[in-house]
Amino acid sequence: MRTFKRQRGFLTFAQNGKQDYLRMAYGLALSLRATQAEPYLAVVVTPGTEVPDKYRQVFDEVLDVPWLDEAQESDWKLENEWKAYHITPYQETIKLDADMLFTSDIAEWWPMLARQDVLACTTAETYRGEIIDSDIYRKCFTANALPNIYTAMFYFRISQRAMRVFDLAQTIFRNWQRFFGEFLEPVTRPQMVSTDVVFALAIKLLGADHYTFPTLPVPRFVHMKTRLQNWPDIIDDEDWTKHIQVTLTDVLKLGRHRQHLPLHYHIKSFLTDEIIENYERRLR
Repeated sequence: MRTFKRQRGFLTFAQNGKQDYLRMAYGLALSLRATQAEPYLAVVVTPGTEVPDKYRQVFDEVLDVPWLDEAQESDWKLENEWKAYHITPYQETIKLDADMLFTSDIAEWWPMLARQDVLACTTAETYRGEIIDSDIYRKCFTANALPNIYTAMFYFRISQRAMRVFDLAQTIFRNWQRFFGEFLEPVTRPQMVSTDVVFALAIKLLGADHYTFPTLPVPRFVHMKTRLQNWPDIIDDEDWTKHIQVTLTDVLKLGRHRQHLPLHYHIKSFLTDEIIENYERRLR
């Protein structure tokens, strides 16, 4: 029988490739420590990864990717994410992308999330608090009537229903070209594996009504891709940090808007040494 370290916690994959996801996971862990009543983050790394001591001090667990590393030849290191269910040290888990920061305590979310075995995030906001309804990055979802889920924030608890989602995701990850070819129309079909599309397809095949509840207020986060921000002129430059001021003291402001939701900053250079040092000072 599985045993669990805690009732609740967060989990992220931090397999370094072209980007230093381990450093991002450290920033995420610092933000959780600064804001959450239950700030526990388990971090999944490539076996043999050297994890600095100061990182380990804020990570709740450091877990090696188990079994075969299926992302070994991949730049974006997505292919192991189906293993989250099987390795989480928590009975209830919020799986996160590493390039996120938390800005306030979400303790009140957990009881709402726990009413479901799996709850995929279907709502993202701009930094000004507007609900994102653009599909500019998600034509595949619209064209194929996929549930509009964001795996950057994905709640599950140990249960048969959750295990079915992750087991089907495993099958799709391992055979993504065949599944995408069979179930997705060709014009908008991704040409490389996508975690969002894999889990959206798995949930659609299993029955989206059991896994997505768009009327619920949580989970949700701020998604900082440039062309989702409803700026008056479409900005082709995807580096949103060039177009808005970032201020971090005890609170995080983008422009003049204080952030209350978890922030998916997306542009990796956003996580400057200054931001990390700010969190480190606060935690000391």
